Amino acid sequence: MTATTGVTSQQEALALFDSEYAQAIARLRGLSREDLGRPFFGEGAGWRIRDLIAHWAMWQRLAANAAEKIAAGTPWPAEGSNLRQFNGVAVSLDELNAERQREFDARPLDECFAELESAHRALMAGLAKLPERDLLAPDGPEGIRKHFFMPGIHHFRFHREHIEAALKEGATTT
Repeated sequence: MTATTGVTSQQEALALFDSEYAQAIARLRGLSREDLGRPFFGEGAGWRIRDLIAHWAMWQRLAANAAEKIAAGTPWPAEGSNLRQFNGVAVSLDELNAERQREFDARPLDECFAELESAHRALMAGLAKLPERDLLAPDGPEGIRKHFFMPGIHHFRFHREHIEAALKEGATTT
């Protein structure tokens, strides 16, 4: 399984989803509370590294909901649509991210991690229900349909550099 050839089976795809999740969780769980509270640039003003936990959980949940809908027979979203639209979320991307940050801002870290774990389990359960043709796409990123790849794999990778930048001396949110 490589980035150039992509996954070739549902089993390979599910392993990739789990691997990316495990790497992200291990990185965050390895940080001190102080480090998790560091300012983070990547989603909006005032974000901290710890805010990614609830942020990722939200996107894992949206993808899980989409997988469940598709497994139940709902047609695939129209080309150009996104997970928010497919799940009936009317607010903008920025509004959705800001709402989620506010919702989890003061919650204990253990509760945030539990929400991410629950959301990831829901995603994996939803993806496992799909026929392989609804998870894999030869023209999709790494052979996976983008509606699942983006929140379930790419999102973890995308924010890695933001986490590392925030951990460097003098990280700011500007």
